[in-house]
Amino acid sequence: MKIVIIGSGTGALFTTLTIKKHNRDAEIIVIDKKDFELLHPCGLPYAIEGKIDSFDELKSKMPELGQQFFLKHEVQSVNFNEKKIFIKNLENNEEFDMNYDRLVIATGSSALIPPIEGAVEFLNKGLFTIDNFENAFNLSEYVKNSKSAIVVGAGAIGLETAVALKKKGLD
Repeated sequence: MKIVIIGSGTGALFTTLTIKKHNRDAEIIVIDKKDFELLHPCGLPYAIEGKIDSFDELKSKMPELGQQFFLKHEVQSVNFNEKKIFIKNLENNEEFDMNYDRLVIATGSSALIPPIEGAVEFLNKGLFTIDNFENAFNLSEYVKNSKSAIVVGAGAIGLETAVALKKKGLD
């Protein structure tokens, strides 16, 4: 059985572990546009605070379970009836298709931008989301010249980001 997983985050990791637990012979292919396999997003506030020397320390490899990775590749479309995906290699722009028996879409989540007029125009220019490596890095750079911040969201990452910003001296 050929199983394709779109996305290489935590969802893909646990999907791969579960598949291999039940079917060791399954062929698993993981496709992601990132150039690395796994990011630990709960560590982003620690990188913002400076407890972690580099954002790169949050990147890691998935356990080797015989899966094949197509990093720096993006799924352009899916034909669910024919069980086929269309992929673009982001390094050389080569396009190709791939058949599958099962498809898992594990692309993760993204932060919700409140429906406030003009908010989208301020992304990474004073308004930041902490849902990926680049956004957290951009916030880390921006706050070097800031005195205060407002954190919207009281989940684990939101609270840890508020603590990180406070420890960097922001109100």
